[in-house]
Amino acid sequence: MALISNGTTIASGGSLSVSVTPPSTFNAVGSYAFLRNENNASTRQAGDTISGSNTPCDSDGNGGTGSSSGTWRVMGKMSGSGADGRNRTTVCIRIS
Repeated sequence: MALISNGTTIASGGSLSVSVTPPSTFNAVGSYAFLRNENNASTRQAGDTISGSNTPCDSDGNGGTGSSSGTWRVMGKMSGSGADGRNRTTVCIRIS
């Protein structure tokens, strides 16, 4: 293996090993949750960020319980108010 930058070999030989352990603690940065868009919120698109403080966890699209702290990145579409609960719920990843 070689590490090349702008056509120049910086290092060669050896190997690169990367090990990552995803968080398994609820509400930890890097964890995923099925979150529901707030009742009066606008539609959220994949890549948008949302505050967890008013975004309940929702396992079935029929209403959530509690809230999630921190900032979350939306991984799918979350419809806004007036939409069926299942259309306001998607997977999110906590980023801070």
